[in-house]
Amino acid sequence: MRTSNRRLLCCLAVVAGGLSLTWFTLPAYAYVEAPHSLGLVVQLSTNIVVVRVEKVDKQNNLIIYRKIRDLKGTHPTDVIKHNIGRGGFHPREWQYTMEWAEVGKTAVFFHNGGASETCIGNYWYQCYAGGEWWAMSHGEPFLLRSFAGQVDKLAVAVEQIMTGKEVVVSCMVDGNKDDLHLRRARIQRLRAGLKLQDYDPKRDFVGWGGEDFRRIAGMPGFTHLSTLARVDPDAQAIASVDYNGDGKPDLCLVGAGKLALMQNTGETLSEFSLPGLNGCRAAVWADYNGDGKPDLLLATSSGPRLFTNLGDGFRDDSHLLPKEPCYNLTAAAWIDYDGDGRPDLLLGNGFHGFRLDRNNGPTPASPVPLSLGKWQMPSIRPRRKLTSRRNIPARTAWKPPGARNPIATAKSITSPSSSRRTTSTPWPTSIARSNPTPRATCPFRSAATTR
Repeated sequence: MRTSNRRLLCCLAVVAGGLSLTWFTLPAYAYVEAPHSLGLVVQLSTNIVVVRVEKVDKQNNLIIYRKIRDLKGTHPTDVIKHNIGRGGFHPREWQYTMEWAEVGKTAVFFHNGGASETCIGNYWYQCYAGGEWWAMSHGEPFLLRSFAGQVDKLAVAVEQIMTGKEVVVSCMVDGNKDDLHLRRARIQRLRAGLKLQDYDPKRDFVGWGGEDFRRIAGMPGFTHLSTLARVDPDAQAIASVDYNGDGKPDLCLVGAGKLALMQNTGETLSEFSLPGLNGCRAAVWADYNGDGKPDLLLATSSGPRLFTNLGDGFRDDSHLLPKEPCYNLTAAAWIDYDGDGRPDLLLGNGFHGFRLDRNNGPTPASPVPLSLGKWQMPSIRPRRKLTSRRNIPARTAWKPPGARNPIATAKSITSPSSSRRTTSTPWPTSIARSNPTPRATCPFRSAATTR
């Protein structure tokens, strides 16, 4: 009997100890990982307010906003105070907010009377009401899946959602959580509205990219501003052309490690990527096959890449180009060197010099004449003799007034005391090139190699 009582007392002591530990356990905070659509965020908020930063105390991490207008409900005060402090699970959460905070910047403030979410464009943070001040609890990087973009665009989207309309908003892709924490996840565009309460990116997907054009005032000659995709480090060049035939110029952004095609839809820039490509050093456009659509040639460190424009996408036709033993391309250009209306390829190879590939494909229906400004032939000293040669008319050479032919200038020194002898010959009417070697299935063939 005594043994049973002792066992019962031991069990009660263990239970009491466990209860005491749970009693003194502090409440824990965590990110709400369940993704919310923007329509759901609007639905859950009793008040949505556009606010402007009026004062900033970066020593004590305080932000004082002034209400601009109510988007939903009526906030009772014109001044809204946020105590950012050093809240959050990581220092970057309050640091992102305070780095952004500058007098005059705007934000959108969502709340339900007790808890709030504030969007500052490329970040969100959560605060709780506590009298005069709203105190920051933590950052909300996962709400970047609901919206990531410009604050004025968010305000317009909320107004349209409140009227029952369906809108398209930019946001970050749900996937790698570290990318969301660091605000580097890929941007996409999703449909949003009060009827789209659940988060379903497959259903609501519109396209990649999301930086809309923003109208600017007071800058003569310019009307809109837009942020482009980043191709750094080692950004190289920008090439512009209307590659989809909609009358709006599109952009190709070139970096050593990344290439981005930005399709201009008039209101947005949609980002596209090419298969199997990490980056390049030059990008040039021309209609090499005569179908009326501009095709893309890229100069990469591993060789030239040719992408044929199909209208609704691009096909990698790099196999059509003649091969070289090794590559280190630094430049590329389309030129019609023989005047037949077909664009030919001029490549700059760091190992072998310039290479000219002649285009033997179909002639474009409406060839655009090549327009060149004045240019001067630099001093050239041939390094090797070409055994097989043919003459190509030198249509593009321009002789400056009073200049002599640098190619035909010779120097002869027979002794230390002898003087330099210079001879001049007339400028050539043709430029020697090596004999081309045709390929059976390739519209291009090598026309010349110089070094």
